[in-house]
Amino acid sequence: MICKNEQNAGDVAAVTLISFTVSAALLLAAEAAVGLSPLPSAGELAAAPWWSWTGGVVALFTIAASIQLFKTLGQLQASLLPMLGQVLFSLVIDHFGLFGAARAAITPARAFAAALVTAGAIAAAAAPYIRESARNGGGRSPSALPWQAAGAAAGCMPATIGAVYGTLGTALGSAVRAASSSFVIAVCADALFCAATGRLRNVRAAFRGGPWWMRLGGFCGALAICGNSWLIPRIGAEAFFMSLIFGQMSLSLCMELRGWLGAPRRRVSAPQLAGIAAMPLGVALLRL
Repeated sequence: MICKNEQNAGDVAAVTLISFTVSAALLLAAEAAVGLSPLPSAGELAAAPWWSWTGGVVALFTIAASIQLFKTLGQLQASLLPMLGQVLFSLVIDHFGLFGAARAAITPARAFAAALVTAGAIAAAAAPYIRESARNGGGRSPSALPWQAAGAAAGCMPATIGAVYGTLGTALGSAVRAASSSFVIAVCADALFCAATGRLRNVRAAFRGGPWWMRLGGFCGALAICGNSWLIPRIGAEAFFMSLIFGQMSLSLCMELRGWLGAPRRRVSAPQLAGIAAMPLGVALLRL
């Protein structure tokens, strides 16, 4: 939805400002509805490390990267490649205990699972360009490798968000408070950037034209965060993570095949389907 909105407005910063403002407002309303304080106390500020307040800014960069990947590579690769980066960097975080995470060394079994995820992502990402090269008689097709590498690198950013929100949520006593505080910080940072670069005038342009659903990105973001906070204690982190992977990959595949929500419509080949199937299998092995 944000991607389609950006195509109409032409300004990523203006679109993300709208989306994050809506998300922050809804999260603050959810806090008020259950009687939570929106402002951290002095003790809570002192208890949380400085990096625990960066989750919203990390999310801003993640959304900006997703928009460009969506336009350049299509919905399927824009979902799969960051997921690959997220899984691999999560292993690094666990191995070294970064961002306060509990240490979990990379064992041969976990290395095999990571290799399976990587092989699946490569198969899904490379198949369209191998097919295009074959159609060109073996000639070189335009290389997407830099964008694909950037997509995997972009996935490293959301890999930190779980630890960042978890640490802040512990300090503030609520996952929703942690998310709303992070989003408010992100809104302020984006608004300052837009003001400094003369982009505030583009905010109105983001509402003009296009289908009605393209303006729901902020609502979906807030709903996802609240859903995460509600579901994880009930079904467990493992089941939630696997359900998230399955839902994200299934929807991305449908968007790629059918061109839903403004996604470029592309045919999905058998090697891509095999790679897509291998990725959740590898993730499942990692979660054992």
